[in-house]
Amino acid sequence: MKNIILIIVLVAFNIQGYSQVSNEKIVKLLKHDINKFNKNLNDTFRYDFKICPELIAWTKWDFVFNIDFDNPRLTRNLKKEGITDYRLIKFLRIITFHRILNKKNIDLNNQLKLFDLYKDLIIYEKPYEFWKQTNDTLYINIYRQYLSLFQKNIAVSGLLETRNTKHTWVYNGIEYKGKVVNTIDKNIMVEVIWIDHPLDGYKLTKDIQVKDTILVDPIEVDILPK
Repeated sequence: MKNIILIIVLVAFNIQGYSQVSNEKIVKLLKHDINKFNKNLNDTFRYDFKICPELIAWTKWDFVFNIDFDNPRLTRNLKKEGITDYRLIKFLRIITFHRILNKKNIDLNNQLKLFDLYKDLIIYEKPYEFWKQTNDTLYINIYRQYLSLFQKNIAVSGLLETRNTKHTWVYNGIEYKGKVVNTIDKNIMVEVIWIDHPLDGYKLTKDIQVKDTILVDPIEVDILPK
């Protein structure tokens, strides 16, 4: 019985630790961390990241935040608040950056609630696929908000797959640019206006040429700055 009571107390302590973060030092450290990170970004990333809804920005650019994550002071202070999960730390980092770019209130307690609310997406093995498979109204509404950004003639860029002609198991991506024609269900139609040259010994896996119109997953393209 004593063991059961102890477990209940420990669980309650952990829940309380995750539900409230009032340490101003953490916010200061996050801002410092993000200002440092922001200096190394190109304009295309920054613009696309900024205009996306928070969760879409997290889905598209989560991998970027795996790079240069060496901030022992930040992680040490988060651990003092009971936050040790790397996914949660990275989520706080990403959402904080998004809110700073959009001049919104950082509100760490709100972010912790969002992490719990959207945990099924955040821990999903392939978040890209999640948006296409989910029937949850909450997520569908977020995705529709994202799709609304792709108005006709909006400029986008993405990658086309190329394959080595000798070593056919070796692939590489090359950049293309295009403009949105329209949206179809959860995808967009893009007219290709420029394709980079493949590396020597590579060719496109699909016969796509300038002025062709292709069906694209909107999460796989970047909206270019106006």
